[in-house]
Amino acid sequence: MLESNQINFGAYQWEGSNPLWDEMIANLEEYEQAEILAVQDINLDANQRAFACGRSAAVSELLAHFRAIREMAQARKVEKTS
Repeated sequence: MLESNQINFGAYQWEGSNPLWDEMIANLEEYEQAEILAVQDINLDANQRAFACGRSAAVSELLAHFRAIREMAQARKVEKTS
């Protein structure tokens, strides 16, 4: 993931538990699993399956994006304190 100057890394640098983050990630993971199951539906034609694959990939990318931002924010925090 490329770093953006527009990301507020401070918003991702909390210490300890963050209930909102945990809930958001858990819900996105459930949504991702639902989309993966939808792709496997035997009643889909090729176009429907392609569309479902795109939705599944988009949710997976969104999860990866948020996790990467969190990791970059944590790394920046460590760099600032070193």
